[in-house]
Amino acid sequence: MKFFKKLFFGLLTLTILTFLLRNWLFWQLFSYQSVGDQPIYAIKNPELRTYIERELPANSVKSPQFILKKALQLSAKQLHFSAARNHNDPNLLIDSHSAHCVGYAAFTTTICNELLHRYQLNAEWKAEARVGQIHFLGINVHPYFQSAFFKDHDFVVLRNLKTGEELAADPTVYDYLGIGLVRVKR
Repeated sequence: MKFFKKLFFGLLTLTILTFLLRNWLFWQLFSYQSVGDQPIYAIKNPELRTYIERELPANSVKSPQFILKKALQLSAKQLHFSAARNHNDPNLLIDSHSAHCVGYAAFTTTICNELLHRYQLNAEWKAEARVGQIHFLGINVHPYFQSAFFKDHDFVVLRNLKTGEELAADPTVYDYLGIGLVRVKR
C-alpha cells in the first residue's frame, strides 16, 4: 500500500511540475523552422474590427510582447480547432469560428498587424504568418506522419524591421496548452 501511495504522490508531483513548467519544457523540447510564408490579410469585415476594439483594455501597454499575447488571447477566444476544411481568411473566420493551424495563424497575424498599426509600431514591427516544420529535440516530426494534414504547421512571427529581432508564437498550441512564445530555429 505504501508503494502505491508513494507512486500516486510522485505522479501527482510530476504532473503539477509539468503543468507549472510547461512553457520552459516546451521551449527546451520543441523548435520551429520556417519553410515559407502565408498571405497577410487586411481587415475588411467590420465585425472583425469591432471584435478587436471591444476586447482591448483602455490602458494597455503598447509593446510587441503585449500585442502578441493579446492577439493569441483573442484568437483562442474566437476560434476552435477543426481538422475539417476551413477558411483561412480572418474576415470569414470571425463568423465561422472554426479553423486549423493556417486559420489560427492568419487570424492572429491580422490582429497583431491591426494592433501594431493602432499603437503606431507598424513602422518598426510586422507580424507574419509562417509555414513551418516542428522539431522535437532537433528532429523534424513531420516525416513521421502519413497524412498530408501534418506535412507542415503554421505559426506567427513578430519581426522587428530594423533589428531583425523575432518573437514567435503558435496560436494553436496557445489555445490548447497556454504556451506563449516558441523557439524558432535559424
